[in-house]
Amino acid sequence: MKIVSCEETTAELRRIIDYEKFTQRLSVLGFSQAEVLAYFMNLVFHVPSPEFIPEKILEDPFDNFFLALASENTARLIVSGDKHLLTLEEYSGIQIVTPSEACRVIETVLNL
Repeated sequence: MKIVSCEETTAELRRIIDYEKFTQRLSVLGFSQAEVLAYFMNLVFHVPSPEFIPEKILEDPFDNFFLALASENTARLIVSGDKHLLTLEEYSGIQIVTPSEACRVIETVLNL
């Protein structure tokens, strides 16, 4: 199992973890944004940016980037809290699940 990321998705994480709701949560947990980003960078497998971006989600076009990244890297899961992605439930045979659902799926696979 590997988690893929590219330059654009890493930039999106940088942007998101600067939101006040996340900085407060991280502070309570005793983590800085830099620590979270460093952990993320060591956890993921870095791949090239997708070549083709579908126009599946019109409400938030950047979400299409995650669909392309998953599709071009033959992912089995897209893990997200984003409502636009979660509403799709799947894309090109790739399940789109919440983080808690992903944990259950991974547990099931590892227990086989």
